[in-house]
Amino acid sequence: MFADAIERVSSAFFPIFWEHRIGNRMSVGISGTGFFISSTGYFITAEHVINEIPKGAQIIYGGNIPDSVLPQPLTIQEIFRDTKSDIFIGQINIQNQPYFTISEECPRIGTSICLCGYPLAQMSGHQDGIIDVNAVRKYYQPTFVIDYITTVNEGRTHDGFMTQHTSLNGMSGGPVFGIDGKALGMDVATFARRILIPNGPQIMVNNGIVQGVGKLRQTIQRSGIRI
Repeated sequence: MFADAIERVSSAFFPIFWEHRIGNRMSVGISGTGFFISSTGYFITAEHVINEIPKGAQIIYGGNIPDSVLPQPLTIQEIFRDTKSDIFIGQINIQNQPYFTISEECPRIGTSICLCGYPLAQMSGHQDGIIDVNAVRKYYQPTFVIDYITTVNEGRTHDGFMTQHTSLNGMSGGPVFGIDGKALGMDVATFARRILIPNGPQIMVNNGIVQGVGKLRQTIQRSGIRI
């Protein structure tokens, strides 16, 4: 169902890399996922993805991994952030970049959608600056919209919808798209519930939380950028 859409959007999202150098030692990691919203390098991700990067680390763009790896990583420029809405807008010095068109409408309950990102990536850095990304892979998870929801977690308000499947670590900030390839929201959190069954066991239910297109569009407008 999503094969054609995946082919169209596969170059429009990327891992958010960070690197931290102390003397001759370099630590590297992926804190989440970002996706382009214009051909001129503007992108969007979850603000907590940027906020949780180790203090003193540099945020970098390494390319559309694993399809292409930049020989020299590019720095990321902050354009706008809204901590309360958990949205960060940045820009990378890149042109003619494939990007996501953001839908104007929230999907209906029951709609088939797809989560994507860079979960559980393992890397290693070398003193010469080379980062081993052989274990970094894209991930796609088809799922469904099961309900609309507004939640507040650590001061961040997520106003969008709930998905049947949840995301894995590293997928925060990733686009959620439909079969037409348009972005329907941004992956932001997991909604965990413990359900007690009378005279039975306790059941743990995990669902995904998506920041909806309304919040994304409002924040893009407030940032003043044109896409």
